[in-house]
Amino acid sequence: SPSVRKALSAGFHEIAKLLGNKAVVIEPELVTLLSDDSLEALRGILGHLSATIELMTKAAALQSQELKVEISSEIIGALLNCDATLMQSNNWRLQASFVEQLCETFCNFTSDQIHQKLAPLLFKKLQTARALPVKIATVRTVLSMLKHIKKQEQRSELCRRLVEDLCHAPSCYCRTLFVDTCVIAMELF
Repeated sequence: SPSVRKALSAGFHEIAKLLGNKAVVIEPELVTLLSDDSLEALRGILGHLSATIELMTKAAALQSQELKVEISSEIIGALLNCDATLMQSNNWRLQASFVEQLCETFCNFTSDQIHQKLAPLLFKKLQTARALPVKIATVRTVLSMLKHIKKQEQRSELCRRLVEDLCHAPSCYCRTLFVDTCVIAMELF
């Protein structure tokens, strides 16, 4: 029932915290909650998403590096499903909250995972999101992502793509967003 999933998702981070090094055992439930089509359940899990993911990936890393990569890959898949559900709704506040939480999760994923899975999601969101706060949160997340990507060629590609997609865009709204991107970059770096 949606009310049960909402209650479970709101307290899910507490369960992960109580499990500590054994938090990996509830990873399938996290994936299920992130794939839920109920916005209320997603709102509950998004409140503490970064802390929950951090607990799970740390617990997995204690067991083995391969398990951490496997767990984080499954979580990224669920995050992509979660974003698809959120983008179908008109709730821009929840979409912005998701992107802000995503910004805090980068340290739990490998550079390649970030570049191959999350970067395309964020660049697509820059083009398709309708609300300006979602776009601003996405820009901040992309710029934060640059700090977590270790390979210089991947960072250069992301910077090039930002300039290409925003600065050289035919739309004045995109070019204006590029000016906001420069302001945020000066704040962050």
